[in-house]
Amino acid sequence: MFKLKPIPSTLPLPIREEWDRLQKLQNDNYGLVFAVRDSYETVLKIILLSICYLLKENDDDRFCRTLFEKQMAFGDWVNELPSTLKKSNLVMQNPVLHKYLKKLVAFYNKSGIVKWRNNFIGHGLMSNAEDQSFFDEAGQMLDQLADFLDPDTTPAEISQLDFDHLEPFMFREEGHFYLYESVSATGLIFYTDHADRKRIDKESDYFTEKRKKYTASLNVMRKDGLDKDIYLASEDAAIDGFYLTSFYKKPDYMKKWADKILSENDRGVFLMKGGRGTGKSSFVLACDELNQHGDQKIGLKIEGEPVTVRAYYCNRIDVSGINDFVPYIQEMLKTTVEGEQFRSRQGSIPGDDAPLEKILAFYQEQYENTFGREKLLLFIDGVDELTEKGQDILLELPDPGEMPENVYIVLTCRAEKEEVLPAVLDFTERYPFTDQVEFDLRGENHSFLVEILKNRFDLTETEADRIAAALDDRLVALPLLEGQDKNEILKLADQAEAGVLLLTDLSKGYLDRLSLRYGKKYFQEAVRFLMAVSEATEGLTFAEISQLYAGKGPTIQELCFLRDLYPFLTEYRSYRGNVFVLSREEYRDSLQSAYHSVFSEMVRSWRVMLEAVQMNEGLMADMLGQDVLLYICANLAVWQTERSGDDDFSIEKSGKNILEKIYMLCQAVPMYDKIHREKRAFQGLFSVINTIVKMMELQKAEQKQGDLLLVCGGSAIQKAVNLREMQAGKDIADGITQMIGKYPDLFPADTEERKINQAVFYGQAMVRFCEEYDEKKAEEFYGRSLACLEKLSEDDRCAEQSRQIRRALLHNYLGTKRNSEPQETLKLAKELENILEKEEPSFGTASDYVMISACYRSAGQEETAEEMLRKTCDMMEQILYRRKIGWQQLTDIHELELYFTAYWRLFQIIDDRMQTEFQNVMFWELKVAVQVMDKFISYMIGISQQGNSCFDMVRLNFMMTAALLRNSLAAKMTNIGLLEVWLRNHTRVSEADLKEEAYKIVGILEESYRKLLKNGVTVNKIDAMFNLMNSACIYAGFGDSERGVELLQKVISEFSPANGQEEQVYQILERKLIELQGKS
Repeated sequence: MFKLKPIPSTLPLPIREEWDRLQKLQNDNYGLVFAVRDSYETVLKIILLSICYLLKENDDDRFCRTLFEKQMAFGDWVNELPSTLKKSNLVMQNPVLHKYLKKLVAFYNKSGIVKWRNNFIGHGLMSNAEDQSFFDEAGQMLDQLADFLDPDTTPAEISQLDFDHLEPFMFREEGHFYLYESVSATGLIFYTDHADRKRIDKESDYFTEKRKKYTASLNVMRKDGLDKDIYLASEDAAIDGFYLTSFYKKPDYMKKWADKILSENDRGVFLMKGGRGTGKSSFVLACDELNQHGDQKIGLKIEGEPVTVRAYYCNRIDVSGINDFVPYIQEMLKTTVEGEQFRSRQGSIPGDDAPLEKILAFYQEQYENTFGREKLLLFIDGVDELTEKGQDILLELPDPGEMPENVYIVLTCRAEKEEVLPAVLDFTERYPFTDQVEFDLRGENHSFLVEILKNRFDLTETEADRIAAALDDRLVALPLLEGQDKNEILKLADQAEAGVLLLTDLSKGYLDRLSLRYGKKYFQEAVRFLMAVSEATEGLTFAEISQLYAGKGPTIQELCFLRDLYPFLTEYRSYRGNVFVLSREEYRDSLQSAYHSVFSEMVRSWRVMLEAVQMNEGLMADMLGQDVLLYICANLAVWQTERSGDDDFSIEKSGKNILEKIYMLCQAVPMYDKIHREKRAFQGLFSVINTIVKMMELQKAEQKQGDLLLVCGGSAIQKAVNLREMQAGKDIADGITQMIGKYPDLFPADTEERKINQAVFYGQAMVRFCEEYDEKKAEEFYGRSLACLEKLSEDDRCAEQSRQIRRALLHNYLGTKRNSEPQETLKLAKELENILEKEEPSFGTASDYVMISACYRSAGQEETAEEMLRKTCDMMEQILYRRKIGWQQLTDIHELELYFTAYWRLFQIIDDRMQTEFQNVMFWELKVAVQVMDKFISYMIGISQQGNSCFDMVRLNFMMTAALLRNSLAAKMTNIGLLEVWLRNHTRVSEADLKEEAYKIVGILEESYRKLLKNGVTVNKIDAMFNLMNSACIYAGFGDSERGVELLQKVISEFSPANGQEEQVYQILERKLIELQGKS
């Protein structure tokens, strides 16, 4: 038994309460001995956390790094935290506080409390009860503590605090005093209840926020922009760490393949392909020595020796928009696992402009000389994520034969070809990889996921198999199951078996856990981010989501949201980069139900943003800003009426100016722009049309809306034709025409402008029907447009505009009628030709000449047509000469299309002459035609890769002509006895080569039309029938008539004529079939 020294009553209340508790135990030796450690720790924490509170009030939170970066032992409280506090401005500028902290640390270290606690209580066995010296020592420890607690030396800043309200460090609640203890790895904040010595967990927005700030590079606190030139190295960890997982299981099948290529090859470039979500990037991260984390760690070794492994993640480019390939690889190779860096005293480290193989060879040598590591492996992860911003990375790759010894490069790529940029796909299919492998989403990855589910959630094989299928075999969806009760997981298996998935509880459980980790403030922001994607009607890029969510470019905060919300998303590749959509429709309804008000508020903010936008040069230069605005234009009407349910804020009820703003933004999108922009513009125009029609039917429209309907309708029809939305174009043309007849007062032709607008609308409607050779409807709208023009006065202000409209009408009318009534159409064509004689050379004039030449050709005057096309091509070359550019520098897509078309038509006539005037076709003509067509086609493919669809259909016609020309060239070679001919890039080409190339083109054409028809894409049936018939002729021309007959029979059976012109073509097909059958 021993007696406690009293302590002054002026000490802080929590310390006095601790002493009162000790006094109650002073007759219980064992209880008092065990309480010694608690009392020392409690007193220390009360003092230190009081200072932390003072710093918090002074807006200094740097102490939080020490509190949260690891689980603090008693020794850390004694030394590390005081060391951090002494460096704060508040303590350094307060001599009393600074001296007191030094005294506190000195006392605790001198008393040996840490060692005493660990040796006698914290570890091992306690001394015998009979050992009175042990209890004496415990009493001495408490006496020392009482002596230290001198109120005269306690700084006033501490003693005057209200210790019952020092949240979040300590507080009193319902008579219990709570003192901060620690934060768990999952984010739970623990406090010690000093009344009953139990631990509780409690939320704290302050601690949650600071923990995010100081414990992870990828966290919701950081709002650093991702497109800055100068940045901190920790941002690399944030971007590259995107594929870190909270749990990880090594994919043995990937590891075995990596071991195989390293052991069986002394160098090389390799390709690893796998389906979406199969864990390729997570595997790379686990192998990457600079990014390994927890269980996500795979050490590659050969014969027991570690392999140096570094990685470049192609998503860096998509996230930041900056291609830093070689400099970043240099930095990673320069840095060792221990954080050291190779340096050179004589500047021998290769520069960023050195070939990649030289850089890799240099660092392989350094790692071997310094660490004895013979082999070096560089992963280039996600080449399928490369867009035009980063595809030149592929140009940096050396040929496998040029790789240094013991150096390896492994590219990873998605197996889904439709999601890979054509240029990248072409590279992966043509590059001579040393070895490559493809892992099947339904094979290796399914089995791998089943094993994870079995081990992690204690499931049977059957249960895990069903759940893996329910998750679409996507590893990224696994976090949805974390924290779920096993019974809930088994329900998912039952639902999967029944074919009815109810994912509401699954998504809610995950979001509840995310809310706990984020805290209220940041979780609300994460919900906004998620809802921007949840209601998306198309894939959105990361940059677009960030703009919709926050109105600015991506930051690390949004990258964090994207990672943590990834289980809900599916990521697709496109020419724009990665685009994201919800992975399952079931999530949409669940999220809409839970966060309806959030989305409604976002729609309101987007509406306000749209109303405030100004059409100026700044906007036109901001492509991302335009993309987002067009996306809002395309969907605002549906969001407000169907998804947000906010009728009071609908387009119709809140004013009509928004309709004009949507029209202005959408019609400003030029023809043949990026396909996603044209689609959004068309949808926006279509929503304006539907809204105005609804307003008219509700008797709420004025003449102003009638004017808008006409101009909007004309633009929408034009874009519908470009997008092959032929039915929508027809519906718009017929629908607006009906509105004009039904509500004539809303469409007065009382001004020159209104007459012009009506003429333009009818003219665009005519073009729609010309596209499908619907002569009757085309003539109807041709007449309507001319009638509007006849109403115009002779005012010079309108004369030129009227003349241009008439020329456009006549041009399209000739195209519609030239095949059905060739002689009558030729008369009109000659009238246009007379008009053009007075025109200055221009691409517009050239366009008309190309159409006139087509009329001559249809009328059987091939020589005149060919002569006119040659003159037209000369005219365009003269225009380019005056502009001092080549055709590759043409920026106007219309001009480029016309340039291509004129030469294509000319080459068609040359090929036609091979059938009738074989001897009069010059050998060089065919060679030049093949070479030029190949250049045009390659250029068109490049444009398509950048997202422009303008040449997608035209390219099929060009490819057919290129194949026919090869057929003709081969026939000419046979006729004059040539075995080979010089062709592209001074390459000799044989007849067999021409046949192989022609067959490849025909194969692509057949597959393209099959996919287009399967996917419901409206194609020009006349073009399709002619191209497929000519494909059959290619087979026959190279001696395979039976194959040609088979193809032609299939075409005849699958196509049915819908108008007179299609009937004519159909009859041509039947005659050609009889001809080929005679040859087979």
